[in-house]
Amino acid sequence: MKQNVTWQAWGSDESITFAPASRIDALRADGTILATDSLLHELVAATGEDAMAQHHKKMGWEPYQPVGQPAACLNKCGGQYYPLGYGDCPNCGHIG
Repeated sequence: MKQNVTWQAWGSDESITFAPASRIDALRADGTILATDSLLHELVAATGEDAMAQHHKKMGWEPYQPVGQPAACLNKCGGQYYPLGYGDCPNCGHIG
């Protein structure tokens, strides 16, 4: 069963990094997120596409357009996912 994932947006006037909260420490370690960056917002989502849609809305940007077309979940759970995008089924988690 899919569990929702917490995502965070970190940034400054120059750049924004948006990633699952579980990756933030690694992104700090490799210099992607700087010590001077601030937490802009945090959200919870079932899929990468859902996270990006919420992030775009919070940032006041145009609506997020997923990559490719949705497809039926390979596990036949009844959900749909974006195989060319994040590959997350809202019911099963990451499948492709």
